[in-house]
Amino acid sequence: MNARSNINIVSEIGKLKTVILHRPDEELHNIVPQNLEMVLFDDIPYLKGMQQEHDDFASVITSFGSNVIYIKNLLADILKDKKTKKDILHQIIEKDILGCDYIEQCILDYLFDLNALDTAKCLIKGLSITDVSKIKKQEVLSDYMPQMYMFYMPPLPNMYFMRDGAAAIENGLSIHTMKNPIRKRESRILRAIYTHHEFFNKNHAPLWYDNNIQSSTIEGGDILVPSAASVLVGLSQRTDASAAQILANNLFHKNSHIQNVYAVQLPRIRAFMHLDTVCTMVDYDKFTIYPSIDEHMNIVKMIRGKNNQIHFTKMDSLKATLQDALNIKHIDLIKSGGGDPIIAAREQWNDSTNTFVLSPGVVIAYDRNEISNEVLENHGIKVIRIKGSELVRGRGGPRCMTMPICREEII
Repeated sequence: MNARSNINIVSEIGKLKTVILHRPDEELHNIVPQNLEMVLFDDIPYLKGMQQEHDDFASVITSFGSNVIYIKNLLADILKDKKTKKDILHQIIEKDILGCDYIEQCILDYLFDLNALDTAKCLIKGLSITDVSKIKKQEVLSDYMPQMYMFYMPPLPNMYFMRDGAAAIENGLSIHTMKNPIRKRESRILRAIYTHHEFFNKNHAPLWYDNNIQSSTIEGGDILVPSAASVLVGLSQRTDASAAQILANNLFHKNSHIQNVYAVQLPRIRAFMHLDTVCTMVDYDKFTIYPSIDEHMNIVKMIRGKNNQIHFTKMDSLKATLQDALNIKHIDLIKSGGGDPIIAAREQWNDSTNTFVLSPGVVIAYDRNEISNEVLENHGIKVIRIKGSELVRGRGGPRCMTMPICREEII
């Protein structure tokens, strides 16, 4: 591994050095009852409360000695150069503007003339029919269709779930084709930053999955890196089997050190949205797990085969898979809710298993999941509790909100 690289993720639990976050902002004010389903929210959050909770979350991370980078600042950095700004804007908002060609050109011209930081904010918060009416000079048919064209450029209220658009694996990035149309601009923003920002391109970080090429969908909540040799990929509502195989093939043949990729099939329901909503690693040999997940799941191990072909092996259980991935004989599966089906179901809905590791055995979790947190502590895990009453309305936990870029390698 290049010691000077900005990217180094070879485990889930190494001491956190650098993480990318997005502080929820005005895009949350662009959630209305009419677009709740489209933007993947069940309710309209209270932005001020959400920001306070997120600030507290970031404060815990920085107080631990880790570096927090905000995605909005990275985006603003690459928009400062007028020579490349227009091309970057086209890449980011491609196929994302509703209305006619005239509206699209008005929006492009408007964004181009804004300063870099305001442009970055706009690309995330979106543009409503009211916003656009202030910048266009002629009428269009969509002026008379306010419900159909409430937003010409939809908001990105899920942007604070930084885990999904891209994931660091080893010294490279996997930039994802996301399942829901509302989130595709998130990936295009990350792709533009990867291409143009020196944070990534000065070390020529390899690209393990390319959203510009691949149409198969995959999201970062389905990717776990338990060790330097292994990656787990959940096959969920949002991650296809074909995407998992593409990722495995690229890891095997683009000079990574990954030897094993495990495809873990999940029930295709929203409660089990991603692999990290039912299982996360919390220590060298410990995982928190939602107890109703069948121990004898459908899991397939992929390794490098002959003639650049992947060799497939069926695994017996999740526990056997995690032991194989870590190359150890025993692991502790800590059941959320203490194994009680009612408590576990209630707290899992509020992301009790979606913990974020600061270092081996030290995790951040929502304080509302009281029983699951006590169970973790009874198993020797230090739990740092944060409030998440507003943050959880987007159906995601502390791990969902993070894009770790660098961790210390564990011994």
